[in-house]
Amino acid sequence: MQLLTRGRLDRLEGGQTLVVDREVDVDRRVGGQRGQTGEHGPGRRRDLDVVSRALGLDLTALLEDLDVDLGGIGVGGEGMIKFGTGGWRGLIGKDFIYDNICRAAQGIADMIKEDGRQATPVMLGFDRRFLSFDAAQWIAQTLCANGITVWFMKRTAPTPLIMHTVMAQGLFYGVQVTASHNPSNYNGIKLIVEGGRDAQEDVTERLESMIEKAEREGRQPETMPFILAEEQGLIV
Repeated sequence: MQLLTRGRLDRLEGGQTLVVDREVDVDRRVGGQRGQTGEHGPGRRRDLDVVSRALGLDLTALLEDLDVDLGGIGVGGEGMIKFGTGGWRGLIGKDFIYDNICRAAQGIADMIKEDGRQATPVMLGFDRRFLSFDAAQWIAQTLCANGITVWFMKRTAPTPLIMHTVMAQGLFYGVQVTASHNPSNYNGIKLIVEGGRDAQEDVTERLESMIEKAEREGRQPETMPFILAEEQGLIV
C-alpha cells in the first residue's frame, strides 16, 4: 500500500531528516509486519509511530481500517516462528523456506495428536503465489508422516473456500498457504480452526510453543514422499 504526500520533516529519531516528496511505501518504509527481527525487526512499529507523529496522522488506525495486517508473523530471534492474527508470513527465501514450513507443519501435527484428533482430515489449500504449491506439498508430507489424512486441493483456491469447507465438513483444522494482501515477495501459512474461523490467539500461542518444544528437543519434522502418501490414501 502507498500513501501519496508531500512536505519536509526535520529532526526525527537520532537527528535524522526525512524528506517526503513522493509516494511513501508504507510497508517498506515504516512497517507492515510486527514481531520480526533484523531487517523487519521490532523497530518497524516504532518507525510507524514516528512517521505518524511527523505527518500528524494515525497511520496505525488507517492501515487497520484498510485491513493491512500489522500483526503478521515472521521468524524472530533464533529462528522462532511467530504467528499473528493472519497467520505466519515471511520473506520467501529468507523466512519462508522448506525447513521453517515443515517446522510449522510438525507443530500443527503435534497439536492435533495431543488432542487426539488425528482421525479427522485436515483441509489444505494454496493460492497463486510463488512457492505456494510446493509449500502445500511439504505441509501435506509432514502431516501425513504423522498419520494425519489431508484433503489436498488439486488447484489454487481462495482462503474463504478452505474456511467454508472446514465449517461445512465439521473439520477441526484447515491450512491455507497464502500471504493474503502482503507484497509478492512474502508467503505464509494461515491456520483455520473448527467452524471455519481464523485460529484464536490461544491456539496460535499453543502452536508456537509446540514448535519451540520440538526445537528444544532436537526433533526434526517427520516427512514422507507425496506419492507414497497418495498411494496409502493419506492424501485425498
